[in-house]
Amino acid sequence: MRIKKKILGIILVINILILTSCSKTDPLITFMADESGVKIDKGEELSEFQTIPGFHGDGVKIIKMGFSDGEIEEEIKNSKKWKSLPLEKNLEDFIYEPYDENINIPEIENGYYFFYERNRESIDPYDSSELFNRNSYNFSLAIYNLDTNEMYLIEEDT
Repeated sequence: MRIKKKILGIILVINILILTSCSKTDPLITFMADESGVKIDKGEELSEFQTIPGFHGDGVKIIKMGFSDGEIEEEIKNSKKWKSLPLEKNLEDFIYEPYDENINIPEIENGYYFFYERNRESIDPYDSSELFNRNSYNFSLAIYNLDTNEMYLIEEDT
């Protein structure tokens, strides 16, 4: 009888671990939802690309999210942290030139973006004007396409 209880307990713990690990939200999605003030974690993750982490976890991560029609549009429009496209020149150059050949985002003309610089030298994390004046790139960027209801989350660490 004791063995059956132990086995049932172990099975219960394993099931709980499996269920909680399956529902985990990617840390980039959680970070961007928290910092941007928009519930992007309610969207559906469509794809993810990540380079193999280099020295100190350097690399790029790109997550493509999908949303139902108009699901977060009003939140974005009402947020002071999101800006209308086009991207600022330095962000446009970084994403579409690209400085990192692993970033392959289609050009989006109708939408919004949110920028957050994680570099410790940054005075204002929402300002990208000093992006190219740093020794490294440590930022997160979300670009929302109003025409397709898709969002690209980009995390760059060098």
